[in-house]
Amino acid sequence: MKYPGWRHPSDEWVRQAERLVALDGKLPAVLKGEAQPADAAERVALAELCWRWKERHAAAARLYVEAFRAAPKLADDPQEFHRSNAACAAALAGAGTGEGGTKLTPAERARWRKQALDWLKADLALRAKAAADGTAEVKARVRAILVRWQRDSDLAGIRDAAGPQRPARGGARRVRAPLGRCGGAPGENPRGGEAPEVTRGRAAASGP
Repeated sequence: MKYPGWRHPSDEWVRQAERLVALDGKLPAVLKGEAQPADAAERVALAELCWRWKERHAAAARLYVEAFRAAPKLADDPQEFHRSNAACAAALAGAGTGEGGTKLTPAERARWRKQALDWLKADLALRAKAAADGTAEVKARVRAILVRWQRDSDLAGIRDAAGPQRPARGGARRVRAPLGRCGGAPGENPRGGEAPEVTRGRAAASGP
């Protein structure tokens, strides 16, 4: 039952939540090498789960690398923002944050920072072309994305000398709504509906 005037895609949100639960159940076996994702798209979904909800940034970045290697077109999809999400995960891994981040060697962290920059440069080239060939609305959206990159805390490790300013794990912090996008234009949701910010603390650290 929906309230009168309710405009949000509740049914889609429920499907997304169910999908996340299914992915969460599969993730441990995938990370242990005991199971494989069904395809590159599922690998991306698992990567997003690791990055957005599990704070397993290095694992997320590895899954993104594997997904883009298997299906390069996933990285170039301008609507889904997979590559900029991957850059956020790699930047966080490069900063040594998240589960297992402190166990990465300096060389591994440097490699992830370079990978984050490479992904952002590729995305910048894609969006610069879209802006050059697009309407005023497209140009405005691209500008908003670039502003987001300049402000996104996930990218601070490759943007700011001070490194990422993220609250300690377990404290409440502001995060983007489920299936929002790192580097996307503010307020967007890739699968429809508004994307309000929500507060998440320790109790919800493993899922939405």
